[in-house]
Amino acid sequence: MVDHSEKPLVCIKCGRWINSSDEDALFICKKCGYDNSPHREFYKQCYKVGEMLYKNHDARRDLKKIYTNQVRSSELWDVLAVVYSFLLGFTVNTSYDLTKNWIIRRKKLFQETYGKNIDLEGCVEIIQRFLEKNPDEIGEIQKAIQKMKRDSPEPE
Repeated sequence: MVDHSEKPLVCIKCGRWINSSDEDALFICKKCGYDNSPHREFYKQCYKVGEMLYKNHDARRDLKKIYTNQVRSSELWDVLAVVYSFLLGFTVNTSYDLTKNWIIRRKKLFQETYGKNIDLEGCVEIIQRFLEKNPDEIGEIQKAIQKMKRDSPEPE
């Protein structure tokens, strides 16, 4: 059984969102076939950021408002997928603006994967504000991601 915090929500290699409940193929990207299982530490770090967002009153309120307005639900799991994508994009693009554009260009993929009309731009803005206000936490995450890149095999 996979720890909930290790579940991949974005492929490290191609950046596509992953939404799989199949335990046997949980880490396999349906688009490029890449096995993301060596990158569990990255997923754990992303999950930590999601937990920090959820514990932050302002961020949680703003995300819930966006989420409930769009899909009439209080579940934030799909928002967590945006967090994962944001952190992956941030490690690749090194600036918030480039990362935002990278995610927003992939809006159609997000909607195909989750089948919901979530305000992706709004989520990205809230996550960016949170990360900018918490540079120490994101610094710790970046250290962990850099360590992961050193210790784990690079995607082909």
